[in-house]
Amino acid sequence: MRIFKTLDGLCGEMLNLELGQNFFDGDKPRGVAIKGYPSIKVDGVDYYIKAADGHIYYTRTANMAHIIAWIEKKLIEMEEQYINGTPNEGHLNSYHAVDMSVFTTVKAKPKMKHPIELPCTSPRPARRRLINITSANQLDPDSKNAHSDELDAHIERFRWLLIPIDMFDMEISDSQRDIAITRHMCSIMLDIDDITKFSHGDITYHFGHFHARSWDQMLKEKVSLCNYSNVAAFELNAAWKDSRNLYVRDITGPFQEVDLSKMDLKNGNNCAKCNAVLYDRNYILVGSLVSQDATQKKAAKSSKKQFICEAGSNMAVCPLCVHFNGADLTRQFRNVYVARWEKTVFDVIAKSKFSKTKADILTTAITEGIKEQTQVEGSKTFTYYEIGNKYLAFSEPEDFLYSKFFATTDKKICIVNTASYARADESVRRY
Repeated sequence: MRIFKTLDGLCGEMLNLELGQNFFDGDKPRGVAIKGYPSIKVDGVDYYIKAADGHIYYTRTANMAHIIAWIEKKLIEMEEQYINGTPNEGHLNSYHAVDMSVFTTVKAKPKMKHPIELPCTSPRPARRRLINITSANQLDPDSKNAHSDELDAHIERFRWLLIPIDMFDMEISDSQRDIAITRHMCSIMLDIDDITKFSHGDITYHFGHFHARSWDQMLKEKVSLCNYSNVAAFELNAAWKDSRNLYVRDITGPFQEVDLSKMDLKNGNNCAKCNAVLYDRNYILVGSLVSQDATQKKAAKSSKKQFICEAGSNMAVCPLCVHFNGADLTRQFRNVYVARWEKTVFDVIAKSKFSKTKADILTTAITEGIKEQTQVEGSKTFTYYEIGNKYLAFSEPEDFLYSKFFATTDKKICIVNTASYARADESVRRY
């Protein structure tokens, strides 16, 4: 993969890959062409690729309508000026493999006269085609929306796929190895947004996330945030940490605040339902109206989210278990109160096994707050979170790694898990 920060030299590299030789240096022919391009050495053996496909990966804000029109014109001009009249003339009329098995290779030779397929006259038979990929479905052979005629027929000698960088697959596996090789070796990255650490014209056959400029700001921390109760509630509660698609239950109030020291609780410092350490304000459910038999109690002991109760007992329960429970727990007790524990959320964070970085992220989120933001870049729209003035949080690494707006950020970046709520609005009581 050769990296281009501008259009200078782009068409020269496209022709190099079509020719299978290093013919152009930039957009001008070099003195002597170097045959066997691209190539890679493995265990002392040189491997050369004669490609029939090429991938151009472009960054999010690239104006592809303008770029495609420019490529179509420039390619024809360079062919007429530098290739016609040389031994390479008609390089797109040569035989190329269209099917291959263990014993047989089938080659075809196109008879198309046109140098390129233009959108305004499409479909017009041509020696090369430019296919602008706009969605992952177009590259998925199993998708009903895939352009199977375009991607499978391959009647032209060379085909260029123009693909958004967000669709770049870095994995090389036994499945579809030819496509994987094309992605990494017979490809170009048009880094108009300057999101990578490479310079204009650099080559890499091992493109990865670590080549993004914002990679160095990424922390090795994944944080679960809660926009209900306090933002650190999930991280401090093992039973609820990985919860998703939660249903928020309204409960009627207001509830009287009582002195914790005067309450006779079956459990004192831990939630009766999930066994999490209690801190700040929590619910106290007084006078259980139900009593479990021996079988129910045994089942409850093996679960992180089940009561173990006797009739008439009093329970301390954390807000998550009250508001996210499938059933209304308050109906199982005569009275509902709230009380404040001496221990604070900061005490619990300080005594946790979190790294210093994660503890600071959570503390910053609580003290300075979280602001949800939406970023639009080209056709890509994604959500991220500002955690105070120190951190940025994203659901997917690709959201910021391929973004020009975060390429030079001085804030540290973490990956975040966020749960969605069926009714997490201001009408839900947050005592």
